[in-house]
Amino acid sequence: MTHRTFRSSSSSSIPRARSRVATEIQGHTDNVGQAAANLKLSQDRAAAVKAHLVQTFALDGARLTTTGFGGAKPVAPNADETGRAKNRRVELVKK
Repeated sequence: MTHRTFRSSSSSSIPRARSRVATEIQGHTDNVGQAAANLKLSQDRAAAVKAHLVQTFALDGARLTTTGFGGAKPVAPNADETGRAKNRRVELVKK
């Protein structure tokens, strides 16, 4: 499994050749707010990235799946804004 994190400004670096690779788009949030709302937000975040990749780069949407994890998989402590900002992310995972 390969994890890639792209910032919105670097989405143009996604190689066209990878359009044939099955990829899971994982949405994440910080721990602020209700868990159910964060789960929905993370699912919506992943779906928005999928729509952007399909529309902008003509990737095959059938090869892209989306999953939302809410705040269940933090990459940094949620103790301050810096950590929470790192946890609000989308990751692309090669399957």
